[in-house]
Amino acid sequence: MSYLIGWYWSWMLYQLQFQTNNIACPRERFNIALRLLADPVVQDDTVAHINEESLHRIVVQESSKAYLRKEVDADNKEGYYAGYKRMVAAVASILKEINPNYEYAETLVSTVVEGAHHQQFFANHLPSLTNITEKEKSIFDFFSDMVNKTIG
Repeated sequence: MSYLIGWYWSWMLYQLQFQTNNIACPRERFNIALRLLADPVVQDDTVAHINEESLHRIVVQESSKAYLRKEVDADNKEGYYAGYKRMVAAVASILKEINPNYEYAETLVSTVVEGAHHQQFFANHLPSLTNITEKEKSIFDFFSDMVNKTIG
């Protein structure tokens, strides 16, 4: 499981870098990053070697189990979470471009990542714990509102 989750975050970082490469505006880059983190994953048939929907479902359902465990410190030393940490750092650097004075960029980004996963899980399994619906309200909308109000 750790391998799949690590692979997922490396793939997400690649997607972030690819999709934001020629975009100068940090708010626009952040919105792209947030869409990657919060929107439902749709299978891209041009990438035949990856079932993005299945991989995303595994990450949403299982990723917290990969680090909420007794061996987390040893696993971290082995580099198990490097992809996840690089993704958080990349998105946090965008937030720091938007507001260089905001002190909690990594905390905010990791909260958004985990919160987006929880909200996706709740929407599918425990709908009374969320206001997110597929048609009316999206996870992107919620976190975009929260982050923009937080960082100014």
